[in-house]
Amino acid sequence: MKKVIICSFMALVSLLLACDGEFVKNDLAIFLTSPKNDAPCLDGEKVGEKLDIPVEWTIEGLPNNLIIYVDKLDDNKEIIDISNQQQIPIAVEETSKKITVDPGSWYQWQIIGNEGNLKSDVYTFFSEGPPSPNQVPLPAQIQITRNSNSQVQFNWTQTPDLDNDRLVFDVFFGETEDTSIPLRENLESPEEISLSPIEADKTYYIKVITKEIRSDNTVGNRAIALLKVAVNG
Repeated sequence: MKKVIICSFMALVSLLLACDGEFVKNDLAIFLTSPKNDAPCLDGEKVGEKLDIPVEWTIEGLPNNLIIYVDKLDDNKEIIDISNQQQIPIAVEETSKKITVDPGSWYQWQIIGNEGNLKSDVYTFFSEGPPSPNQVPLPAQIQITRNSNSQVQFNWTQTPDLDNDRLVFDVFFGETEDTSIPLRENLESPEEISLSPIEADKTYYIKVITKEIRSDNTVGNRAIALLKVAVNG
């Protein structure tokens, strides 16, 4: 019995060896490279009301049946409607493709092959498109830093304005998406905000409005970031 096991192992090894005695690489992998994950995408071309954005990737090995899956996301980065998912077949030798999206929205994309047995990571991006005059600021990125014992703590980050306008922030917290009672107004920079005590086991919304301040001190364009959070006890 031991001889059979040893012979089978040696036969497997021989299949994996090249003529010169080195192992043949048999890995299959897909790596998404552009747009950068979880970031604004400033590439693309306006086509009517839509935006054609190039996506890029690299492939190791020779997988088959490759498909790009593209989904539009809401402000919480959840898929809005799976029935509207784009499915774009690609050839194994391709390393880039243009996808058509709505400007000013979050999207996620992934490449799947080999009948679903080979998957890339899932990347997200914000479809900002190329800079243009009077550019709308990008939405802030809200992060929860604590959610326990009826306490919520959060902060946010902001990409610099593409028009080089000064940015200020209004921050809201409430039980509905359209909450209008501000926690902070006209903040000059992001900060850490802690809220407690808060009734646990309920869903709340954090909203950060980014406002452009023009050279004449009037408010210009605005961008809204919204994050849904279930408060833990």
